[in-house]
This record gives sequence, structure tokens and C-alpha cells, in this order.
Amino acid sequence: MQLIRNIVFLSCFALSLAACQNVDTTSKDLDTILSDISDKYVVLSVGTDLKSMV
Repeated sequence: MQLIRNIVFLSCFALSLAACQNVDTTSKDLDTILSDISDKYVVLSVGTDLKSMV
């Protein structure tokens, strides 16, 4: 019974770790990301905060 419980626990743990992996979006440029977003949402404006870049 202990062995079965450990196997089930490890399987669920492995599945949850696999589900938490993020898609790498660092290779996309801003135009691609905005076009993906604008398919679902209305983009009103795009800007940057110059104070955060310092």
C-alpha cells in the first residue's frame, strides 16, 4: 500500500511540474506579440516607462 501511494504521489508531482513549464517568449519581437494580443483584445495604446529603464 505504501509503494502504491508513493508511486501515485510521484506521478502527480511529475505531472504538476510538467504543467508548470512556461513557453519561451523571449524570441518573439514586439510586433508579433502585439498582433497575437490584438487578435483577442483591443489594444488602445502601447508605451514604455522611461523611469523604469534607468
